Amino acid sequence: PPRSTLFPYTTLFRSPVHISANKTLKGCDALALDGSDVIWAASMVANDNPVIDPTGNLITNISGKPFDQPWGQVYAVPKSGSPAFYETNAGDGTVVRINLGSTFTYDVIARGFPVNHGKPGTALAPSGLAYDPAIDTLYFADGDNDTLVALKNVTQIPNGGIKATDHGMKFTGPNAGDARIVFAGSPLNGPISTALLPNGNIVAGNTLDPSGTNNLVEISAAGKVLDVRNVDKGASGALFGIVATGTSAADTKLYFNDDNDNNVQVLER
Repeated sequence: PPRSTLFPYTTLFRSPVHISANKTLKGCDALALDGSDVIWAASMVANDNPVIDPTGNLITNISGKPFDQPWGQVYAVPKSGSPAFYETNAGDGTVVRINLGSTFTYDVIARGFPVNHGKPGTALAPSGLAYDPAIDTLYFADGDNDTLVALKNVTQIPNGGIKATDHGMKFTGPNAGDARIVFAGSPLNGPISTALLPNGNIVAGNTLDPSGTNNLVEISAAGKVLDVRNVDKGASGALFGIVATGTSAADTKLYFNDDNDNNVQVLER
């Protein structure tokens, strides 16, 4: 059965390196790396998606439709088929596939997810994207309805494939069967970030817990809550980004930023 892999203590990461302060990054809220460590950024305020090389040089900036306050992003490399980026929007609750090639093309594969139209720091919408290539599944959190959502066979979902209804709790469209609510409700509380662990579990980071509580919530792919860990006892809303590294439970490290301490921390064995 699935087991928790949230770990017992926290260490700090204190050696940041400045990469870029390009104006296209204004309101940057999500980052993803392609296979060559090129950085793709979702920038909510600038309303664009800059692409920056590892030395900080702007390669290109993509903007306009279908971007509407970019809020989440992930690079997906399926077992078969072409790599792509997936992006979500805080303005209209859409999920977009960015198809790579000599020119970029876009498929709005899902729409209708709830958003609160908040400003950066208060926005709740589909975000915290994670991709599992073993099952070709895209995960994301939506803090507006406290859900963790999965889109299976995501590389095959076409433009207009899924429409969320009933405040994101039900689905229609030709590919409605590929969408499901993995988990909804407490202990999820305003989650905006997720990370995929090597065993297929997902960790979500809350933003609306009471003061003194900033919970990471581990959920199995089948929808079972496995662990809840308070990683900061200061003001609520300290968790923003999460990423996991490693190949097994033994070597997994879970990094998260802590806005209260203004640093990056890591949970590890």
